[in-house]
Amino acid sequence: MANILREEDRARIDRALRVRFVIVGALALALAGALSTLALIPAYIQTHALFASLERAAEEDAAQRAEGGREEAEELRRAKRLAESVRDVSARHRRLVSLLDAVLDERPAAVAVTGIQYDIRSGGTITLSGSSSDRNTVNEYRQRLMQSGFFEDVSVPVAALLGTAGGRFTMTLTITGEEL
Repeated sequence: MANILREEDRARIDRALRVRFVIVGALALALAGALSTLALIPAYIQTHALFASLERAAEEDAAQRAEGGREEAEELRRAKRLAESVRDVSARHRRLVSLLDAVLDERPAAVAVTGIQYDIRSGGTITLSGSSSDRNTVNEYRQRLMQSGFFEDVSVPVAALLGTAGGRFTMTLTITGEEL
């Protein structure tokens, strides 16, 4: 087959064909890139959604841990308050027992204590009820309790001191210092 085209024409046609080939190749590559991008978009969206949900889950977990930490801290504070109140009750119990021991130790032999009442609301009042064969013994008992140092005030109704109550008396003791 013989080439009837001149060399210059043939070179010009070859160049045109090469340019067309490059343009078609570039278009084919651009189309392949566009199709690849379109194919990767769902994967990107899915991955982005997965990361977003993981971040939300991590934030919620951190919030729950922080809230759980607050709950644990509150439980710890509650336990400390409870331990402190138990310690207070124990200390109050020991002090009340020592006060009652003092009340009974100071009692003269002629005095019979028939009732002891502690008013927890007032926090510092003990009421004794009893009987005595002699009104002077009741007054002696009142003075001993005042001198013990445990009580600010020891009051006995005047009728008991005068002997008109038939030997029965009530005595109100106001505790000194801290309330029980």
